Amino acid sequence: MTGNGQVELCRVATSDGLLLDGALRLPQGPRAHLSIDACLLVHGTGSNFTAPGLLEAFANQALAAGLPSLRVNTRGHDLMARIPTERGSVLGGAAYENIADCRHDLAAWLGLLGERGYRRIAVVGHSMGGVKAIYTVSRQPTEHVACVVAISPPRFNHAHFQRHKLAGQFREDYRRADALVSRGEGEVLLQVRQPMSLVMPASGFVGKYGPHDEYDIIKLLPHVQCPTLVLIGAESAKNVAAFDGLQAELVRLAAGRTSLQVVGVEGADISYQGHFGAPFEHMIDWLAAARN
Repeated sequence: MTGNGQVELCRVATSDGLLLDGALRLPQGPRAHLSIDACLLVHGTGSNFTAPGLLEAFANQALAAGLPSLRVNTRGHDLMARIPTERGSVLGGAAYENIADCRHDLAAWLGLLGERGYRRIAVVGHSMGGVKAIYTVSRQPTEHVACVVAISPPRFNHAHFQRHKLAGQFREDYRRADALVSRGEGEVLLQVRQPMSLVMPASGFVGKYGPHDEYDIIKLLPHVQCPTLVLIGAESAKNVAAFDGLQAELVRLAAGRTSLQVVGVEGADISYQGHFGAPFEHMIDWLAAARN
């Protein structure tokens, strides 16, 4: 038990055999009168379902509002991890994940919520979790997803990274990684510095940040069929290349699309420190406006 609610630890098996953990928080009081009946909360790079911070605050706010929430691990949880399977374990974590595989993770968690009777689920992702939410919903049928809320999802656009004034270290790191992959040494671990400091295989860095732009939310969002709210911390663009100009691009994309809403959160950076309450409040306002 916690506060006025109940916490249930959960485990799912993905369609490709990985075992992932999460925590379902259930209010004890009346259900919220909202157009959604549960939230699926997806962590960002290097985080996990127990981490303090923004999604913990979001889950607490949901509990207080009478809204169930399920915080989950993806196979990209923590920086490096061993992900259990029914036959041992495999390398995972942010260093070793293939972002495209997130669709298996989110499908498994959505399946669990569906089995519990939830039919109007908001998929809420922070940072990389927002990218994963958009990617998954844009690429495959997602039963019971009522909407997506992406909280500061970075833009994965190779050309933008290559030319940006803040991206000198990215260019150097990408050249090193690409050279290793070209020599057949893609499994060599590199300490990369941009877009974030991380140790990862050269092949993984090229896979995430190469010119294919498979995870570029500007390309993915037109294929999302459900209502989508994208929040961007206004301070992020000042020191992170992935966010420089992103809000303006999203606003242009949203023009004429009633299903896409873009909101800048003044004073917030990507961590939302000091503004933890803002994403939940914006979601509630957005849902209320959509009903009227």
